[in-house]
Amino acid sequence: LWVVHAKFTDAVAPSLAAHKHLKRLGIGSSLVTSSGQALAQIGSLPLQELELFDKQATDEAVAFAAKIPSLRMLNISYGPAV
Repeated sequence: LWVVHAKFTDAVAPSLAAHKHLKRLGIGSSLVTSSGQALAQIGSLPLQELELFDKQATDEAVAFAAKIPSLRMLNISYGPAV
């Protein structure tokens, strides 16, 4: 599932967390900077691949991504804050 070039916010994360079998996720927003809390909320998903784009690629988001035990690949693109 890719949610990029959209107004993705931390408030959207609970709806993503409902997808219990999600293995690949890309999130990005050029307008809204992430606090990283979105990844804290989806950290229990069996994600194997995660891509952070634009202002979703923050130090906080990367720190939360590092705690996802099933994660095998992390890609950061256009991350001005990292």
